[in-house]
Amino acid sequence: TLEQFGRIDVLVNNAGYSVFGAAEEVTDAQLQGMFDVNVFGLMRMTRAVAPILRAQKAGRIINISSLVGKLVTPANGAYAASKFAVEALSDALRLELEPFGIQVVLVEPGGIRTGFADSAEARAQGILSNSSSPYQALYQKFQQINVDMRKGEPGPEIVSRVIQQAIETPRPKARYLAGIAFSGRFVIGLRDIVWDRVVRQMFKVASPTR
Repeated sequence: TLEQFGRIDVLVNNAGYSVFGAAEEVTDAQLQGMFDVNVFGLMRMTRAVAPILRAQKAGRIINISSLVGKLVTPANGAYAASKFAVEALSDALRLELEPFGIQVVLVEPGGIRTGFADSAEARAQGILSNSSSPYQALYQKFQQINVDMRKGEPGPEIVSRVIQQAIETPRPKARYLAGIAFSGRFVIGLRDIVWDRVVRQMFKVASPTR
């Protein structure tokens, strides 16, 4: 890029994937592989580009997080953990790089109509299809909810428009939501006050009797 254009103005860290499954049943190798792409890959790219942007005294880094970087559901905790890490690193980088004229922005998409969910299910087939798993009822409910929620997913262009906005606006916000309905935005605002209650209802999570 430097050879052809002489500078780098924007880095968009978009690479990422998920493996569905209860946190207990996601293997070390699966967890490490996911973090290597979703978190360490993002940091490797940032380390490669930040010195160039610093020398220019200008530039922008757009990190693609997720709604699950804020709100976690059962059977998706491992992926959510990687996105929580992206949120934390981005918040630190934003303050660390600001004095050098570099802006760091988070884009947080909801469910988007791509091959992402199919890939996540394919990677987790050994987990989800294990009939002896104590989480089998949870997995069946999780897959049913996924199918229902994916029916109304917007296309990826809604995210690309938000990324373009984050790139072009003179004073970008710290984070932008993309493809998240009002109900989701409302719950994000309340976070822990209502989220556990919402998830318990969705997944029919019962407290043990005493």
